[in-house]
Amino acid sequence: MAHPYKPSHRGIAFAATLVVLIVAAVAAWAFSRHEPEMAALRLAADRQHLSASVALPERPGDQGVVIEPSERPPEPVNHVEADGVEPEVSDILAPGEVPAPPTVEGDDPVAAGEQAPEPDAPGASRAQDLPRLANAEAFAAPADQPRIALIIRDVGRLSLETQAAIETPAEVTLAFSPYGRDLSTWIGRARVDGHETLMMLPMEPVDYPRNDPGPLALLTNLGAGDNAERLDRVLADADGSVGIIGEAGSRFLTEPAALEPVLATLAEAGFLYVDTNAENDAVAEVAEGLDLPVIDVDVEVTDTTLRAMIDRRLLELETIARDRGHAVGLADPYPIFLEQFATWSERLETRGFVLAPVTAVVDGANEP
Repeated sequence: MAHPYKPSHRGIAFAATLVVLIVAAVAAWAFSRHEPEMAALRLAADRQHLSASVALPERPGDQGVVIEPSERPPEPVNHVEADGVEPEVSDILAPGEVPAPPTVEGDDPVAAGEQAPEPDAPGASRAQDLPRLANAEAFAAPADQPRIALIIRDVGRLSLETQAAIETPAEVTLAFSPYGRDLSTWIGRARVDGHETLMMLPMEPVDYPRNDPGPLALLTNLGAGDNAERLDRVLADADGSVGIIGEAGSRFLTEPAALEPVLATLAEAGFLYVDTNAENDAVAEVAEGLDLPVIDVDVEVTDTTLRAMIDRRLLELETIARDRGHAVGLADPYPIFLEQFATWSERLETRGFVLAPVTAVVDGANEP
């Protein structure tokens, strides 16, 4: 018979469970009551730790905690006190001040009696920004070695022809049509592969309008303002190029009044100019007083589609280069020409010639 005052095992378990539940409820109540204060303290500590380097923004849930000035961490000290010796005033840096590097005797040119280096001349920085200088490719060859510059024009209109032109040797200069697509992308690819680039400038020919060079062409019957607007549109795509090459223009180039403001704009912009109408002296005469480097095209290589004639044109370039020291050829990105050119250029150096970018054959192109 069980003792009347001895609890059963089931009763003991029930009582223990009840006690645990009561304790847990009291703890949860106490935690919830003090949680805002604990959160505020944690946030304040975090702000104190990070305030020297990071400004924590107020966020929802910050409980409006504001760090008073007295609670902020002390400013960093930029000196060390040793053996109770106070640092000199000059040794204490203001917050955020960068210490000056130690001065080594003899390093100061003024103290040593030497003249400090002169700053660059006012026009030096602009000279380096001239497109014909900034976008020119490095080139080195013996001064007495004949140079041949080959310009492939009308690049940028057809993707396959453009890609084929870019795959030619890096010394070949590529002239992009203003009517091409994605010009900045194509010019960027050409520049990455080492090509110098030109932008084509269409101008009125003698048989205009039967031969129409397009809506960006400069025309003699347009006002100076309209031609200037068209020129600006062409130059807007010339980023990365060293200069401009004329397209057509057999009529426009005979009108000095129309031509002079165009060449003046090119000179001011720092470009060089490639003249495809060498028989006309108007460009050279106008450019002479404008500080505009000009080079004439000597041979149009692809005015024929016959392989034998293309080879003959390339040999003409060699003859001119041998006699004068340099020659400039102009070609189109026709597959038949690119095949002939690849064969010809492979043996060019063995015959004593070197391919050169256009800036390497233009007098004054490498001068500011």
